[in-house]
Parts: sequence; C-alpha cells; structure tokens
Amino acid sequence: YDTCMFILRATLYHSASIPLLISSIFIIYIFCIAFFFFLMIRRPPRSTLSSSSAASDVYKRQGMDMVFDPTNGSSHYEDDDNEDDDRLAICAPSDIHEFVSTPFTDLGVVQCQIFRHKSGLFNSYPSYELYLKDGMRFMVAARKRKKTTGAYYIMSLSKDEISRHDKNFIGKVRSNFTGTQFNIFDSGVAADDKERMKNGSGELRKDLGFINYESNILGSKGPRKMTVALPLVNDQGQAALFTQSKDSPDVPSLEAAVGEDGNVENVENVFCLVNRAPKWSERLAAYTLDFRGRVTMASVKNFQLVEDQEDDRILLQFGKVGTDEFTMDFRAPLTPMQAFGICLSSLDNKLACE
Repeated sequence: YDTCMFILRATLYHSASIPLLISSIFIIYIFCIAFFFFLMIRRPPRSTLSSSSAASDVYKRQGMDMVFDPTNGSSHYEDDDNEDDDRLAICAPSDIHEFVSTPFTDLGVVQCQIFRHKSGLFNSYPSYELYLKDGMRFMVAARKRKKTTGAYYIMSLSKDEISRHDKNFIGKVRSNFTGTQFNIFDSGVAADDKERMKNGSGELRKDLGFINYESNILGSKGPRKMTVALPLVNDQGQAALFTQSKDSPDVPSLEAAVGEDGNVENVENVFCLVNRAPKWSERLAAYTLDFRGRVTMASVKNFQLVEDQEDDRILLQFGKVGTDEFTMDFRAPLTPMQAFGICLSSLDNKLACE
C-alpha cells in the first residue's frame, strides 16, 4: 500500500511523465489482484454436520433443533391458549410490517432462507431476499445503495420496488467507512432532519440494533469477532425505545453498550450478543462450528450468536449453503428485521475485517 501511494504521489508531482503514470496504474492494478487472491485462499470457518463432544448433546436440546413455522400457529410446544400463536397465525400481506418488526415470544426457532442477486462490478451492489423456509414465503428484501461513504442497505416489503421513497420501505442498515460498525434503523425520521421534523412527517427514527466487528486486517487475529447490542424486550414483548435524539443526550444509546475494544458494557435496557467462538479442528486444519447440518459451505461470514461464550442457547445463526444462498435461523426475542439486518452486516465486505 505504501509503495502504491508513493508511486501515485510521484506521478502527481511529475504529471508530464506519461510512462510513469501508466506504470503506476499497472502496479496498483497488480497489487489489487494479488490482494484479492490472498483473501480468496484464506481458510474460513467451516461447518460440521456432527460433533463427538459433550456440547453436541446440549446443541441437540437447546440449539437449533426445535423448529416451528410462526405463520401457521403450530410449534413443538402445545399451548392452544397462546395468544402470540393466534396473532401470527392470521398474518396476511397487510400485517407483514408488524410481523417482521415485532419481537418473537415463542420458544421455537424460525428457519429462513436468504437469496443473493449479484449486481455491479465485483458484486458491489447486491440485493437480498428473505423467505420463510416452510413454503418459501417472501418476507423482506434489501438492496445496497450506490454512492455512499459506507455500506447502506435499504429494507423493503417488496422485492420488486426497493426504495426509500416507496410505501414498502421499512428500515435500513448503515455502516461506517471501514465496515466495523453497523446500525439497524426503522423507517422513521432522523433526529437531525430538521426540515422533516418541523413538518411533522413521520415518527422519530428508532434504533433497532448495533453491530460491532473487531478490526482484523488480513485475518491476522483469527476468525471474526462480533458483538451485537439490541433493545431489551420486557415480559410483555415490548422492546425498549432508542431514538438517538439530540434533545436527550443523557439517554444511553445502543453503541454505548459496546466498548471500543468490543467488550460489553452495562447499559440499561440493552442486551448484548456475541458470536460463538469457533474451535480449531486438527483433522480439518480449520476453525469449525456445529450448525447441525443447516450450513454446508465454508465461509468467513458464517456465525452463531449467543449471550455469552458459556451459553449453548443460540439466538441467531447464519451460514452459506450455495453460491448465492444462505440460511438464517433465529429465535425470541429477535425480530425478523433485526435478524436480517445482522446477517446483512455479515454479508457486506469490510475493509478492516477481511
């Protein structure tokens, strides 16, 4: 990098030298190609279909085996008086927004599929579609915007018209320039948008989640490390409110729950998740995680989220099963929108984490 910058500066100071300009462009091009292939040959975490350790039995009891379909009211837990099941059973297209933005309270696990549609040079601006695995019913779509400083994904209830100005716009996922921090927002008005706030157009934007990735240039620190801060959900299924309003500087934010080094801080009305640390396999010579067969392809983007490293209860897991196909399994108290937003952050390319 330093060599490329030196040549570029020298070219700028001697702009009359055309051969030097061509040579510098060629060298930078070769450097980029070499860097790309270096990333391609790295060994990412692999998924395993089984495990002989004692923890495998715990996965079987508390991991991602208890699957239910949230839209038909059936689950592995027989409770005919469960009002949440009744509410989800009558989910219709007009209720989809509430469905994807309401925290789940059932004890089961929701299995979903994510499909990627590539677009742009080197797949720079992809779009994604989220489906319930059972019946392959569409829920949410997302598209990466162009000409932004960091990653910027728009989430919509329509897979045909994904726009911030469309009625189906429900939220967005934004990152900083290096891709180490992501925010999940709903479709509300930003607190610093004085013109729209003055006109009273829309509700104040809610902060739905914050994801922090530990800086890891060229994978020098091993597998990815991520911390997720989410609004705490009470016993009635209501999530705490975070709006990032400048009028209330004393109100803690979701970012405050994650320190600069990625450590979890004690912040009121926030609960945090961390990715389950993969284990090194001497047989495979790679880091592995037990996805119970739901993930079949190795990828640095595969992850499982737990409340702490000693906890075997997985709240969200994500992984690759095809060239452009992924699985997403989550449980209460996450919403489909939060789970999808976290997965989008993992899918995005990161300058400081690759």
